[in-house]
Parts: sequence; structure tokens; C-alpha cells
Amino acid sequence: CAVNYNFVFHDDGSLDKQSCQKLHQNFNNINIISKKEADQKLENIREIYPLSYKLRNNYVLNIKLIDIILFSEKGFILMDSDVLFMK
Repeated sequence: CAVNYNFVFHDDGSLDKQSCQKLHQNFNNINIISKKEADQKLENIREIYPLSYKLRNNYVLNIKLIDIILFSEKGFILMDSDVLFMK
């Protein structure tokens, strides 16, 4: 039973152009969401979810929790970059 996954990487602002190219070379079905893109999209929640907006902007670790839920179209598996490796 083959399973195809769509990989979505949320850049915290530290990915450079070379790193993005490497990710695209090593993963199929990849989408990289830049910090700038995420920040712009999350401006839309300011009125609807003011507490979530405030938490996201005041505590960097909450970006993982809030962004992944708002950007997910289906279920997801969350992995931090320190467990990502390629052979």
C-alpha cells in the first residue's frame, strides 16, 4: 500500500534560497510557506481570534501550534527540523 505525503515546510525566517532548493530537490510534493507569507495570512485572524493572534506574536513556539492548524487542509504530522535528515 503506497502512501503519498504532501510536505509543507513552515519557514521561521531562517531558510535561505539554497536551503529551499535542497528541500525541493529531496522531497516530492513540497510546499514551503515563508515567514512573511504566514504573517500576512495570519493578519486575517486578528479580528476573529485575537487571543491566538496575540499568543502567536508574543511566544515564538506558538507559531508551530497556531500556523499548522490554520494552514492545514487535511490531517498533519508535526516534526521539528532537528529530526529531519536525508541520506
